[in-house]
Amino acid sequence: MPLIVGSAPRILAPAKAAGNAVTFKVDAKAGATVNIYRNGILVSSVPAAAAAALKVTDNPAGENSYQVVVVEQSGKILVSEKSTVVTNAQTGSTSAPSPQKKSPATGKAVVPKKNASQAKASTSKNSK
Repeated sequence: MPLIVGSAPRILAPAKAAGNAVTFKVDAKAGATVNIYRNGILVSSVPAAAAAALKVTDNPAGENSYQVVVVEQSGKILVSEKSTVVTNAQTGSTSAPSPQKKSPATGKAVVPKKNASQAKASTSKNSK
C-alpha cells in the first residue's frame, strides 16, 4: 500500500459482502483512478466510470480489511476509512439452498409446525 498522508481528504466507499464477493460504491470524478486494497495489497484498479458498483471477487473467507484510494487526474489523493468486511467462501455450490423462513427476533431458521387438526388426524388413524 502506498504511503498516504494522514491528512488526505476522506471519501465514503460503502462495502457490501455477498458470499466471497465484496461490492463497493465509489463516487469519483471523471478521469480518476479508483484503487481497492485488501489487507494492504492492491486487488483492483479501475477508472472512475466503473467504480459506481465495483465488485471484488475471490476474497478469502473471514475478516478482511479494505481501503479505497482515489487518485484524481490532478494528482489529488482521496482515501476511505479502512473497513473490515466478513466474507464467506462457500459460493462454489451449484445447487440452490432450499428457502427457509427466519424468525425476525432471532434470525434463526424456523421449522414450520403442523397445525393441530393435521396432528390429531394422523394420531387418531394410527391409534385404531
